[in-house]
Amino acid sequence: MSRTQPSRPPARRLLAAGALCLAALAACSSPGSTRTELGSAATTVDPAAAAPDPTATDPEAPATADVVGTRTLAPVPVQREARFSEGLTVKVTSVTEAEVAAVHPGEVSGPAMVVALTFTNASPDPVDLDGVRVNASRPDGTPASGLEGPPYAAPTGILEVGESGTATFVYSIAEGTARTMTLEITSVSSTDTVIVDV
Repeated sequence: MSRTQPSRPPARRLLAAGALCLAALAACSSPGSTRTELGSAATTVDPAAAAPDPTATDPEAPATADVVGTRTLAPVPVQREARFSEGLTVKVTSVTEAEVAAVHPGEVSGPAMVVALTFTNASPDPVDLDGVRVNASRPDGTPASGLEGPPYAAPTGILEVGESGTATFVYSIAEGTARTMTLEITSVSSTDTVIVDV
């Protein structure tokens, strides 16, 4: 009696099945992506998309604070009121000469320019006059030496809304120098620099 031999799959079918297995392995081991499986669900994560962008701007980052005196206003003459951007105004009301005595080391007694100023708070908030600075320079650009002997009186205290205050600055006049100066006035409450030619 003859026995029937089991049939074998054709060689073509075996080759096709092997090629499919190799393609599946290559897809699973691709270096360009990371594959994770949770239960029966599978997701593909792109590492480039997951990495933070170093050039992106953080909307929660604090803004950079303004720097005092970053904008210089056009020069104004004596008796002309100048206004800082936040509302504080300043005016040089008079410029006179006087003999002033030195009171601190480094100061020199002698002729000086006496500059009187008036500040008015036209802003919506109180202004700290302790944050006001007035520097003077000569026509050649060199700084003028300040004196703190009488009648010097620095601006000080809180200037309430709508109120005015006065101050007096004194600058030494060296022998043979011009009787003209340029004042640079700044306030911690503003980014402006007011220029007054005296």
